[in-house]
Amino acid sequence: TGGNRFDHANLQQIPEHLHKVIEAPEGYEIVYSDYSGLELRMAVAYVGEPTMSELMIKGEDMHTETAKYIFGVEIPTVEERTTAKVFNFSLVYGSGIKTVKETLKTRNNIDMSFEETKDKINSWFDLYHYFREWHNMHKRQMNIYGYVDITTALERKVRAYKLTDSLNFPIQGSSVEVTKVSLGLLHSRYPDAYLIDTIHDSNILLAKTEEAEMWGDRLTECM
Repeated sequence: TGGNRFDHANLQQIPEHLHKVIEAPEGYEIVYSDYSGLELRMAVAYVGEPTMSELMIKGEDMHTETAKYIFGVEIPTVEERTTAKVFNFSLVYGSGIKTVKETLKTRNNIDMSFEETKDKINSWFDLYHYFREWHNMHKRQMNIYGYVDITTALERKVRAYKLTDSLNFPIQGSSVEVTKVSLGLLHSRYPDAYLIDTIHDSNILLAKTEEAEMWGDRLTECM
């Protein structure tokens, strides 16, 4: 996908329970900025999914609105919204019933039967039907040619030989490009910026305490 890689400590996948032990040295602050829901927004733009796009434009809570539909309720429970969130971030990339079911169980302690998971997934694709059409198009191309040629937002050409890769690369690859463009802008406008990490759709700087607000504004300007 063109994402950043680390040779030693993987600073992009630090467990959440260890985040609190990472602190700036005395006299400095960690400055953080990210793109809100970048990958889902990229997926909507890439595929042209109208229902999800409308929800985003209206500023609706995507996971709540998804839960309302797939569970047929007016006010989803926390568990129902969490399930919808897993669906939103899994089904776009072609995750199957078994994978979604396991993700719900292992990461969220939600035990859903195979049949119920299948039924809710079908409801998700009924709601966001452009994704179903996009997946089917890639399946047809994969069956006929054995690969799918895709193009990212910055027109990188990639040939995918697996269905999940053909769905993953254009979305995650394009999202990575957006983040890298922001880093390019940051470096060209403010070459003295002290970048300490970039994680998925976020950039993180180290700044002197008295300059932290200024660098926060500059970072946001470039993203």
